[in-house]
Amino acid sequence: MAEQMSDGRMDYFTKRMRMATAYEHTFTKSEVGEAVAFVKETFCIDPSDRQFEAVLASVCRLLSKHATRYGKFGSLDEGQAADVDDRGQSSFTYWINEFLNGEIEKLTSYVERTAKMPPEVEYKLVTKTDAKCDSCKVKPETGEVHALVLRDWKPLGRACGGWSGTTIVGFRKYTHYCMAANCVANLSPALKDDRVCARFHDSVPPEARAAVETALAAPAGTPKPTDRFKKLRKRARDDDDDEESFEFSEEAKAKIAALIAANAEKKAAPKRQADEDRMRKYRPTMEEFKDVTTPSEDGICVYTFSERDGRRRCPYDVTEGSPFCSMCKSMVGFYKASPSVSIY
Repeated sequence: MAEQMSDGRMDYFTKRMRMATAYEHTFTKSEVGEAVAFVKETFCIDPSDRQFEAVLASVCRLLSKHATRYGKFGSLDEGQAADVDDRGQSSFTYWINEFLNGEIEKLTSYVERTAKMPPEVEYKLVTKTDAKCDSCKVKPETGEVHALVLRDWKPLGRACGGWSGTTIVGFRKYTHYCMAANCVANLSPALKDDRVCARFHDSVPPEARAAVETALAAPAGTPKPTDRFKKLRKRARDDDDDEESFEFSEEAKAKIAALIAANAEKKAAPKRQADEDRMRKYRPTMEEFKDVTTPSEDGICVYTFSERDGRRRCPYDVTEGSPFCSMCKSMVGFYKASPSVSIY
């Protein structure tokens, strides 16, 4: 890792990642350290950021599922796996390289879809099943507003015998506070910030905002507001404020785009080299045939190769609407697009 992390902090992350990968392949403390470094470097998130843990859990969970399904070192046979193990490569490194070399988009889209950390405070309309205020212990009335302060968040393991279909990678544990001044005094100044007040639960109608803002600014001893509100059963979610997904920073998006481009180039290079090698066979007669547009009457590819003992016509059937078979059509297109590579 670029920066030293305390042993206690690493123990914390290791324990939490064991929760995230429950009943699947478990990464060791050193592997979680590799995961921490990868997330920090690739997704441009500092370990001190509360969002970091959710992203880390997503990465570990996806790789753990693959290690469980396909083996610690994937498709490698026993001898190859033992050799990789002997060289000190971890299962985490093996699987992250597998994704980086072929499925970067799958990895990043999974993280973006599942790594949303719940907000630190939400305001929710009370229903008959909601808990009492944890400060004054007074039973709430239907329709009043409670502040739900996130006290704990844990990465999600298995649920109901299988992976949960939700897009949150953890479960939430809240403390409930009514809007009485002495109760909301439990909220830190940061949680009372005006920007925080905008984080309303879907079931809270817009007109409740004024009651919450007034309660947060009220002097000590002020009782909770008497306002009651109706629950909006099907309030449309604001598309620009989707609490169920995580968005990468611009810096992270640029890094991911660079990784994807490098991977695409890596995949394309062997094919390009193969086309260049194949072009040696086509080059002697390419200028003669590159502009042919009329198919032959016998339905056979018109391309003719020049060989040491004469000329040889391509024996394959043409593709529909072309004078060439699929391979010759491909090579003619390759030549027209990149004539500079078609040299003996």
